[in-house]
Amino acid sequence: MPRTITALITAALASTSIAAAAPTTPALTTLPVITVSQPADDSDILRIYDLRDTLSRLRTPAAPTNLILTPKLSGDPFGSEVNIVANVVTDTATDMIENLLAASDLLVAFVQGDLYGVRGSSSSHQQFEEVLSQLRAVAAGTFDLELVLTAVEGAGPALGERFDPASGTPVLRIRQSVRGQTPATLSALQSRTYISAWSPVVADNAVGYQSITATAKSGFVAQVTLNPSSGGDGPVELSLSGTLLHTDIQPSSNPATGDSRGGPSQLNIGLPQVSEQTITSQLPLPPDQPTVIAVIGGGEGDLTIVFTARARRLSGGEAGPAAGGTGRGGSGGGSGGGSGRGGTR
Repeated sequence: MPRTITALITAALASTSIAAAAPTTPALTTLPVITVSQPADDSDILRIYDLRDTLSRLRTPAAPTNLILTPKLSGDPFGSEVNIVANVVTDTATDMIENLLAASDLLVAFVQGDLYGVRGSSSSHQQFEEVLSQLRAVAAGTFDLELVLTAVEGAGPALGERFDPASGTPVLRIRQSVRGQTPATLSALQSRTYISAWSPVVADNAVGYQSITATAKSGFVAQVTLNPSSGGDGPVELSLSGTLLHTDIQPSSNPATGDSRGGPSQLNIGLPQVSEQTITSQLPLPPDQPTVIAVIGGGEGDLTIVFTARARRLSGGEAGPAAGGTGRGGSGGGSGGGSGRGGTR
């Protein structure tokens, strides 16, 4: 007989067969700042800034290129012709770094490629590093990120494969815009209210009970970071750490207030049965292609839960999707890997 989405997620959480992408070395990540010397007076510190990651992204075709059209006169004064000369400015990224250094009251000691040796006070270095982190985020760009949880028959696809979520039963879908190199939270949670306890109320020689409610959540929540490649159009490195959560509410009588004879004064409460599974995944995503990042289940006769991610770089004037998630069958979901636990709260 067909199973509900709640049953699918419950079966997935009970499974011990988990596949998740193992962490790999990102193609290009934020590079460290090296302090070469630091005098006691803290006024003339020499530090080396490795700006290869930032400058390579600012110089990609995805970044705007300045085209300057300059009129130029040719011929004698009475028969002059005006020619338009095109000048493509390619050093805007380097000029920007030098201007930021000057604005932070830092002096360039040497430049070797995209390695900058810079001198200045500790406060000047701190100001430049704060501005540099903002510049790195802007250079990384903004992406339309979509995460989909799908239930399929059989063993399911392999990690890193392209997978169409429409080929199975979609359980959960989260889509929102994410800025590169900036941690973002993706969340699709559903809440249920239940009676967790009863509080006695005494008045005029009569005793009553006031219900106390609590909230149980089901769904998926994750922290994600996208690290784009230096070429601009290459794969995007996805780092994800999330939790798949499902809660069942089991009715139970309260021995403190219930009637042992089972009469009408018996009061019931709900006991939440909580199941959690975590997933950590790090792997490259081809541009605008749904890719398998984790698989749960896959045992003989069981359904498999496939978790896919797709990232598409947004153009400069393109608006990103509104943040949000959808679920089916009254429960949320995600994908799991790493560890899980279940219990009563």
